[in-house]
Amino acid sequence: MGFWDTLKSWFSGSESPSVPVQPTQDSPGTNELYCVIGGTKIYKKHNGVSVAVTWTGKADIDGDGSPRCYHPDSTSGLDALVNARDEHGNYVGVATKPNGVPYIQGSDAPEYSDSTKGFYVSTTALVADHTRDHNDPRRYVNSETEVYIVVPGASEFWRGLLGKRCTIEYQGITIEGIVADIGPRSKIGEISILAAKKLRIPSDCRSGGADKGVTYTVYV
Repeated sequence: MGFWDTLKSWFSGSESPSVPVQPTQDSPGTNELYCVIGGTKIYKKHNGVSVAVTWTGKADIDGDGSPRCYHPDSTSGLDALVNARDEHGNYVGVATKPNGVPYIQGSDAPEYSDSTKGFYVSTTALVADHTRDHNDPRRYVNSETEVYIVVPGASEFWRGLLGKRCTIEYQGITIEGIVADIGPRSKIGEISILAAKKLRIPSDCRSGGADKGVTYTVYV
């Protein structure tokens, strides 16, 4: 089943979405409102040649993939360690051993540089280098060096978009990037540190971001 077929099946009742969706249609023909995630409207957009998914909303800063993102003391990293755990307290944003204990750079994992020794290995859903081991920070898409966005972990919604090309627009600036990470099911609107810098949005993972006005377009 294709991506859009799956979305349509949600509305017909043959599949249950991971987040509430509300089927409706605005501007028939080129823009179709397919669902609402966390209060943000997600549109399917046709231009006669290609199809895209687009939405406008906030931009939180996602530091995942940066070798400096998470540190055991939670204060030395770019982001708070709580953001590397799920609602059950399990680590989901860092590479872990089979027993769930995170790898530490320079101890039981390769270090990205001398300055990242002691940091956890922050991961992204998209793999940048498949030749690298699971505990190697160079395996993942680095938030500080790559432009990327995050999509919700909502069934086929993210499976169909991960790795796709995208554009991000904010206050007259447009940049290109990729979909590189997966976030909570009911949350949408996260960008990498480099994306924020290029858009002139405050790029601090803990205090930066934009409350509104950021337009995302993913080409499917």
